[in-house]
Amino acid sequence: YYIFVYVDAPSYQILKNLNIISTGVLYRIILKK
Repeated sequence: YYIFVYVDAPSYQILKNLNIISTGVLYRIILKK
């Protein structure tokens, strides 16, 4: 539990960034078609 709480904040930001990047890539693929 302690380790999960320690890693929670940075991992959440990384996941947010990955989500934004993945949505951007999907948008590009959709716009290309």
